[in-house]
Amino acid sequence: MLRRRILHHVRLVLVLCAGLVLGSVVGGVYYLNQSGLNDQLRDRIAQELENLGVVADFQSLRFEPTKGLIATGVRIYADDSREDVVARLEHLVIDVD
Repeated sequence: MLRRRILHHVRLVLVLCAGLVLGSVVGGVYYLNQSGLNDQLRDRIAQELENLGVVADFQSLRFEPTKGLIATGVRIYADDSREDVVARLEHLVIDVD
């Protein structure tokens, strides 16, 4: 009887811990989606695009689980001087392999 009760409590603690971890992950993804990713990551992605020959700036970067990284307020420039805007995009989906 005591062994059964202890086993029940151990299972309850494990289920509560799993729920807490799952809730933290969901909450973290929701927070990143609402607030956007930090400036360092945004600058890093802009630098990588520049290495591929695309000079671009964007206002915000967020993560959507179904689509991936989404940049909003995107401006694409003709060259490194960033004077001539070639295109303005409402959003750009960045697919990361």
